[in-house]
Amino acid sequence: MLILIFGITMLMVYQTIPILVRSPQPLGFGGDAVSTAMVQLPFMIVILVFAPSSGFIVSKIGNLKPTVAGAIIMTIGFFSLFMFHSTEFMIAINLAIVAAGISLIQVGAFNITLEYTPHRFSGVSIGMSVVLVLIGSSIDLQLQQYTCKHIRSS
Repeated sequence: MLILIFGITMLMVYQTIPILVRSPQPLGFGGDAVSTAMVQLPFMIVILVFAPSSGFIVSKIGNLKPTVAGAIIMTIGFFSLFMFHSTEFMIAINLAIVAAGISLIQVGAFNITLEYTPHRFSGVSIGMSVVLVLIGSSIDLQLQQYTCKHIRSS
C-alpha cells in the first residue's frame, strides 16, 4: 500500500505543482517555468540528499521504524501543504517535508518487501513493487484528468 502511495505522490508533485505555480491568479501564482523550478527545487534536493542517507538509516535501525516515520512525516507534510499553501515559499517548504517522508518510505518499503520474500522470488517481488509504483502513478494521472475535466465543465 505504501509503495502505491509513493507512486501517487511522486507523480502528483511533478504534475500538479507546475500547474499551480503557472496558473494565473487567483487560481495559481501566475509564475513562469523558473518559479516552478524554484518551488520544486527543495523537494528535489531533499530527495537527492535524503534517499541515500535513508539507506544508511534503514541498515542501522531496521526497516519498520523508518518506514512508519516516513509515513508520518509525509502525512504531516501533506497536511501542512493543505493548510499552508498561500505562497510559493510555503509550498516549497512543505514539499521538502513531504520529500523527507517519501525517501524513508521508498527505501524502507522496498527493503521490507525484499527482506520478507524468499531469495528465489526476489526478482519477482521487486518487479511487482515497481509495478505498484507505476499503478500509483497511473491512478494519480487518472485522478488529475478527472479533476481537470470537471473543473472545465463547471
